[in-house]
Parts: sequence; C-alpha cells; structure tokens
Amino acid sequence: ARIINECIHQMGETCRKVLMYYYFDGLSMQDIADKLGFANTNTAKTKIYKFKQKLDELVKSQYTEKDFLD
Repeated sequence: ARIINECIHQMGETCRKVLMYYYFDGLSMQDIADKLGFANTNTAKTKIYKFKQKLDELVKSQYTEKDFLD
C-alpha cells in the first residue's frame, strides 16, 4: 500500500481525490460524483477507470516486482 500511496500522491489533485475516495474511503460512485461535482456516476466510473490505468503505468514505471516483496 505504501508504493500505491506514494504514486497516488504524485498524480494531479482530482486524480488523487478520486482514487483516495474510491480505494481508501470506500465511497460509492454517487458519493464520489457528489463530492467532486461530476455530472453523474458514469463520469465518476470513467474517471476511476482512467486514473487507475494512469496509476498502473506510474507504478510500473517506477517500481519492479521486487519492490512489492519487501
């Protein structure tokens, strides 16, 4: 979780908030949409999907499998 957390903190503010609400706070799509002023839950879903991919790329570019085994 430390590595994921570090990578999330390197992302833009909206990105960071969406992922924190989703992963760490366990908020529903509706709650995320409401908190961030998105038009609807579909917007929240799309952003979560996009930001998760961005996070994946960030993690892969900075860490190797070995880092996760510590």
